[in-house]
Amino acid sequence: MNAMRYATLLSAIVTIPGVAACSFNDTLLLEATSGSAAGGSTSQLGSAGAPQVPAVRPSPFCSFIWGRRWQDANPLTPYANNLGMTTLWVGYEPDDSVNDVVRRMLVGLSPGGVAELGGAVPVFYAYFIPFKARNKADLGPCDPSSTTANICTKGAQWVRNNRDYLRSVYDNYAKTVATMWGTARPIVWFLEPGFNDYMRPSQVNPLTLPELSAVASDLIAAIKARLPNALISHFASPLVPDFGEYFGAFDLSQVDLVNVTGVANSEYFKEEFRLTFPQATYRNLHDATGLPIVVDTGFDASLVANHGWLTAEPAVINQRIAEGVVGVQIEPPTDTMQSRIAALNPLLSALNCAK
Repeated sequence: MNAMRYATLLSAIVTIPGVAACSFNDTLLLEATSGSAAGGSTSQLGSAGAPQVPAVRPSPFCSFIWGRRWQDANPLTPYANNLGMTTLWVGYEPDDSVNDVVRRMLVGLSPGGVAELGGAVPVFYAYFIPFKARNKADLGPCDPSSTTANICTKGAQWVRNNRDYLRSVYDNYAKTVATMWGTARPIVWFLEPGFNDYMRPSQVNPLTLPELSAVASDLIAAIKARLPNALISHFASPLVPDFGEYFGAFDLSQVDLVNVTGVANSEYFKEEFRLTFPQATYRNLHDATGLPIVVDTGFDASLVANHGWLTAEPAVINQRIAEGVVGVQIEPPTDTMQSRIAALNPLLSALNCAK
């Protein structure tokens, strides 16, 4: 599929009523972190090749991994040994530095830290570009139809104008995290959720797939230079019309996982996508990338009850495992979460983990 055809398909999809602004909502993101958290020079974007999709990659985890977001106020209460990962949104800090919430989370997950958390993997939702574009250029949340400058109209141009700045922010952040966490134990970075927003036709100067790939390689290189132990994950949006074309433009040798927002009780990320986004299945994504999939349940509490991960029969979750899913982050947690996970874990399929 050539770039023009891809852009045409993307344009057709993003104009579906009720879907145009389906990127992550910045207000919700700030609310998600508020419980925990109290312009560079221009450089020419390069062209990236389109490597072949690799063979199926093993999971970095040997058993299905469950997680929830870090709760900074009282970390002893909501956790137990059944959790394998703990997540936190990062990049919103106005001074570009790692704040103390990150330090407290990493200490809590470290050996010798909070006993209930020892051994859990820290996961960063690295949402730097929208947060920095808002802090530096007052670009609002994604709204393709708005006349007010926002991340889905002026975001691509902001990325072009601030590529060196973004490299430096990622480098400084990863360097500080390395001093806190070390360079041996795993740490996961969910790289720029909504990354494909910078290709939208609503952008004043949208990035092409090769340009987007080049930016991704910049940011991943900055992380890996400081944290060779980092596992990198790309977000898969249902707005992407062809996972093979999209992810084939990225250097997937740099990437360990893909992450999506989705449910347990459907082969589609959400059952309603069967008609609107028929390509958005776990199997399609896994086949297109060869990568293990980590799911989150979204960040709108009114919808989370329908995700099914804590109510599905083990056979249903095992079907998702067969389709490439290796873990899920539940948000918000429930009172019965820990007991349900404890009951499910012995009945779930082992993962292909190369260990």
